Amino acid sequence: MSAFDLYLNAVELNRPVNSDASHSKPRTQGVATRVYRAFQQRLTEWKYRRQLASLLNYTDAVLEDMGTSRGELIAAIELPLSEDAGETLAKWKAERQAFADKPLNFHLQG
Repeated sequence: MSAFDLYLNAVELNRPVNSDASHSKPRTQGVATRVYRAFQQRLTEWKYRRQLASLLNYTDAVLEDMGTSRGELIAAIELPLSEDAGETLAKWKAERQAFADKPLNFHLQG
């Protein structure tokens, strides 16, 4: 493990490994680390969106068996990369299941 790795771990814990490390590293390294992590997160999300896009080749019946729909996949793919498409799809699925469990009661007036 290099001194750089130790410093990154210390930055994550919000405390320096030793007092010399906190004074010797420039402040911009924390910014660079945050930028790198944001880039890495968006790259991972972009790769996930590409996998979701490949699911659009399946028929609607197969997608329904998977527990999603073509419209949900398209909406998830079009979300900003800063949002987690997997979490959003899971939330939509939970909402759909909660709604499906409730019977529809229509009260006609007249």
